[in-house]
Amino acid sequence: QPDRTSPPSAMNDPCLIKRSIDITPCTEVQEDDCHRTFYLYLPYVVCKTLQANANVGVHDDGDGRGNGSALDSGLSSNPVGDVGTLPLVFVVHCFGCSAMVMDPFFPYANTHNVVIVTPEGIQSSFNALHCCGYALNSNIDDVAFFSSIQTTLGEEYSFVDPSVSYAVGWSNGGFMVMTAAKLFRAVSPISGFISELNVAAVRGDGANDLAETESTWEAYGKGIFLHHSMNDHFVQPTGCCHDPQSAQCCCNIFADECVGVMQVMRNWAAH
Repeated sequence: QPDRTSPPSAMNDPCLIKRSIDITPCTEVQEDDCHRTFYLYLPYVVCKTLQANANVGVHDDGDGRGNGSALDSGLSSNPVGDVGTLPLVFVVHCFGCSAMVMDPFFPYANTHNVVIVTPEGIQSSFNALHCCGYALNSNIDDVAFFSSIQTTLGEEYSFVDPSVSYAVGWSNGGFMVMTAAKLFRAVSPISGFISELNVAAVRGDGANDLAETESTWEAYGKGIFLHHSMNDHFVQPTGCCHDPQSAQCCCNIFADECVGVMQVMRNWAAH
C-alpha cells in the first residue's frame, strides 16, 4: 500500500501526547524494537483540567523518543475530578502508514468521551499472523506492545481501566486488532481480517482477557464489527492465500487457505 502521511494540523492539538514505552522483558532480536512509540489523545473532559494544572502544551519533548512533556509527566498526579472510567480505544494504522494517519478518529474522543491510543508500527507495520512487512518478518510481539500500553495507562490514570478497551484497525491494523482480540471487549477491523479463527480469543479465554474480571463476558464472547469492501483489491474479500487460482492480495499476504470475509463472520458468530 502507498505511504500515507498525517495532516500537520493534528500535531498542534493540545490534547495529543506522543509517548514511548519500553517492552520488558525484551524478547526481540533487535533491542531497539523493544522501544516503542504511541500517541495518546485525551478527551476534553479530562484534558482541559490536566492542561490547566500543568500550564504547558502536550507534545513531544524533542528527544526523538516521544516521551511527552511536562504535562505528560504530571497527568497521573493532577486531579481531574470524578469522570468515572472512560473507554480506552486503540486505533491501529495500515501497512506503510504512520500512526497519525488515524487522526480523523480524534474528534470522536470528545463527542463520546473516550481515550484514544494510536500505536506506531515498527517500519510502518504490525505482526498480525499473515501481515505485514518488517514486523511480520521479524516476528515482533505487537500483542505485548498493546498490552504494555494498557497496563501503563491503567497505572497512570484513574479514568483508564484496561478491561474497558476496544480496538479499530485499518488494513494491517484490521489484521492486528483481530490478532490481539483477547485484549479487547470488541474489535472493528476495516479492510483487513484474519481468516483463521482463534476460538480462545473469540470466546473470551486467555490470561489477559476480560473473562477473568467479568465472567459475563465469557458467556457473551467477543464483539466484532467487520467492515470490508467487496471490490477491495488490496485485501481480497474472498481471502488471501497461496492458491494460484484465487485472486491475490497485496503486500505478500498469504494464509494457508482462502476464507472469505462472510465466512469469517459466520465462524466468529458460531463460537
